Amino acid sequence: MVPTPQLVYSVEVRNDTRTPLKFKVTYDNSKDKTEMTEEHVVQPTKSYLFKEKLLDMGGWQQPVSLLPLLSLPMNKYVYGRRLRWRLQAVAPVVQVAVEWPSGSLQQQVLKPKVDRVVKVLKVVATENKNSSGGVTLRQQKD
Repeated sequence: MVPTPQLVYSVEVRNDTRTPLKFKVTYDNSKDKTEMTEEHVVQPTKSYLFKEKLLDMGGWQQPVSLLPLLSLPMNKYVYGRRLRWRLQAVAPVVQVAVEWPSGSLQQQVLKPKVDRVVKVLKVVATENKNSSGGVTLRQQKD
């Protein structure tokens, strides 16, 4: 039996602190064996959606002499066209990080833990209640 994929496609972050926070979401670009990072500053009590990233996996074309078009009645054809395909894949989210100023720049990192494909993972940043201060990231359950 094939195991269920465990992927996150996009992340919605919420800032439940009293200061603006800079969030960074890192995506896996398996095509180029690199990572892509997107950053956004989120104001207190606000949210931001880091949308899914599509990877262009290439394509090909095939000359076709008869090509039925779905938008036309079934007995109509287009002659002398090329049939083209483009393949795209979604780059999965690898990690979510938050930076905050407190004398020196500090960072908290969260690696998503899911048991299936999640289209939008919700992550909340809250202030630590202890004397050291700082910010905690936690992912919300569905």
